[in-house]
Amino acid sequence: MNKKEQDYYFVYQTSGFSVLLTDVCVNTYGDFDTIAYAEDGLLKYYISNQDFKVKNKKLIYSIYYNFEETISVLNEDIVSITKLVDSFGKDVSLKDFDKFMSLLFRISNTYSRLDHVYSDHLYTSELENKDSIIRLIQNNKNNIREKINPVFIDNNSLLNYIAKKVAKQFGLEREAVLACTVSEIRNLLKGELESGLIRTNSKNFFITKTGSKINYYFNAEAIQKKREFEKSTSIEKITNLTGQAILKLGILKGEIYKIEMNYEDFNASIKKINEAPSDKIIAVESTLPEMIPLLTRSKAIVTDMGGLLSHAAISARELGIPCIVGVEQATKILKTGDIVEIDTDSGMVKIIK
Repeated sequence: MNKKEQDYYFVYQTSGFSVLLTDVCVNTYGDFDTIAYAEDGLLKYYISNQDFKVKNKKLIYSIYYNFEETISVLNEDIVSITKLVDSFGKDVSLKDFDKFMSLLFRISNTYSRLDHVYSDHLYTSELENKDSIIRLIQNNKNNIREKINPVFIDNNSLLNYIAKKVAKQFGLEREAVLACTVSEIRNLLKGELESGLIRTNSKNFFITKTGSKINYYFNAEAIQKKREFEKSTSIEKITNLTGQAILKLGILKGEIYKIEMNYEDFNASIKKINEAPSDKIIAVESTLPEMIPLLTRSKAIVTDMGGLLSHAAISARELGIPCIVGVEQATKILKTGDIVEIDTDSGMVKIIK
């Protein structure tokens, strides 16, 4: 049976995520049936609607019962994986790689518990201590994200460092290793995959997870799978968008400034953010701790993804600025220079001109 977009909940989209990093996410993002695909480097990530509605509610108690200890363990794991990489020799052995991936999977799995896909269910849960857990997430999420970036995201992240070491070991480019799945790198280290058979890069891939089974498609086959999955929607005539309002501050008008993150060159993206103009309505896939200086001088925030406990929502409350999250396709529809009207009571974003 072909999988269809209407049967899945859109979690996030971003640019520059490699096959390897996406594979880590798919393997660790909870017990969900998952679709993750990239076309020309733009990644979209979905989980099953059924899983989102049913499994999430069952997971809330187990995830957040002792969440303060969970955050403590996450911090310890970040320290441990850094020390582990420092102990590696010239070459990466299969044993080294497996230890690294085991810690990386655990960090990714724990960090995913901070995602709104889980945490927004706290507002309707029956946990007695849910208010204290919400405050704990609000107080720690930004700090933890800053610690996560050097592990996964930054140009010099530990994941990129391992990919570079493996590439040098086998006479490959780093991009070729980042275009591998976790299993392919294991096979390479075991001598069961010839380096000449590895994809040199992959901007187009389609990954499905159903239960414990993961399937991978690349290039032309991936593009075909994406076409079968996506619902056909024309965005040319869309002028009204809706999302979830974080602060009810009435109606405001302003000019859009769109930010497009590219995680292949994270540092360059941050440089552009720091150079962005003030007093604009920022349209972005999702916000990052590195965007706080820009957000403090912005009129409002509109994000493609996120919920009540997303980074954008937490930051908006702290800064006291209007914010609409979960506006699907916002960065695909809105353009820099668009004049929009934002209703922070209803969550409506209307393009005026």
